[in-house]
Parts: sequence; C-alpha cells; structure tokens
Amino acid sequence: MERQFGFSDTFGYVEGGECGSLQIKRIPDDLGRLYPRHYDAFNGAAGAAHVEQGWQRKTLWARRTTFMLDGRDPLGRLLAKLGADHFSYPWDPFWQTGVGLDSAILDVGCCQGKLLRVLRAKGFQRLHGADPFIDAPIAKPHLHIDRRIAPARVRTPPAARLSGSSWG
Repeated sequence: MERQFGFSDTFGYVEGGECGSLQIKRIPDDLGRLYPRHYDAFNGAAGAAHVEQGWQRKTLWARRTTFMLDGRDPLGRLLAKLGADHFSYPWDPFWQTGVGLDSAILDVGCCQGKLLRVLRAKGFQRLHGADPFIDAPIAKPHLHIDRRIAPARVRTPPAARLSGSSWG
C-alpha cells in the first residue's frame, strides 16, 4: 500500500529471481497523481546545475572511486586520505554487488538525474535513467536519461533480468 504521499493505493509487485529487484506488476494509467507537485522531475532545472569537470579532476575522482570500490588503487587511497568523500550515499550497496566504474547502472524514477550526475562525476561510465515526467531526454557522455527505458542502451545479464518483464 502506498503510504508516502497518503493515497493509500494498493500495488502488486513481482520480485526478480536472482537479483531481488522489484517491479510493479501494472503501472497505473494516471501515474502523475501519485507524485507531489514539488517532485524534482516537474521542475526542469532540478539537478541540471552540475558543473562539468576537467579531465584531470575526472581522472582523480575516478581513481579515488576505484579505491572506494575495491580498496586496491594506491593513488586512490592517498586521495581518500586527503579529504572528505562528499558522497552522500552509502558505499555498502556498491561493495555488496561488486559494482565497478564500468558497470551499467539504471536509476528508474531518477527525476533529472541528480544521483546519476554525482556518479558520473565520480567516474562511473555507463549511467542510464528513466523518468516519465522529465521535460526532455538528457544525453551526455556516459549519461543517458529518457522518459522510458531503452533496452538497447542497458544490457542486463540474463540472471539479473526480471522474469516476464517487458522493458519498452
């Protein structure tokens, strides 16, 4: 039952076999009514103010992120000791799933892609997002956000796919 915004609608979900992800069985026709007016995707400027970094900073952030993911990059270790991480999300899910900088990451309901933009700045390279309420698709190197999930862009290993799901 939906409780976050007080609508009390009931939804059925199906769980992915090996990956444990959830997918709603039937997406409501009037999905927009389940989101508050201040939802970030309704505000086209939300998340769009991220400043592009030069290649030197991107390289250093990627080395630091590599260390945060696997603990083996000596330069990344030094960079991690020099200052705060400034990553407001926990690293645990990344460690538990073995995610690397070249892993495909899909954020469904990503609004304008705030998390994806942060991950891009950290050095992740295959970032995809989907949100039906964005004004226009966003395409940057290593970052694609659209209103729908494009199966050709996100290639999921067969073991991680939801059985019987349709991504189109």
